[in-house]
Amino acid sequence: MRIHVGLVLATAVAAANALAQGNATDVVEFYHPGLDHYFISAAPAEIAALDAGTHPGWARTGRSFRAYDAAAKGTSPVCRFYIPPGFGDSHFYSASPSECGEVRAKFPALVYESRA
Repeated sequence: MRIHVGLVLATAVAAANALAQGNATDVVEFYHPGLDHYFISAAPAEIAALDAGTHPGWARTGRSFRAYDAAAKGTSPVCRFYIPPGFGDSHFYSASPSECGEVRAKFPALVYESRA
């Protein structure tokens, strides 16, 4: 039985690269008509809580998109900040690591929730 080392090596490298890139996941959009706010999340627990009505008034819009759940070649992590009610009661997202750092430094009242 012959084993083609080049093919085996290429397959192993491809599998390792796929793992390093994370998995594609759904980012789900929600809307709250009373607040006239939209919200997106890729966190399964957060999506389940919104679907269950844990935070009343939110409903899926039917729109979503795919994103990686971990670092992937050619992408950038997205940071998420919660803007407390006194400053707007909303969320801020950015895919710019430098902007995320600037927001953390310049606006300490915002709650840094995630960089993924």
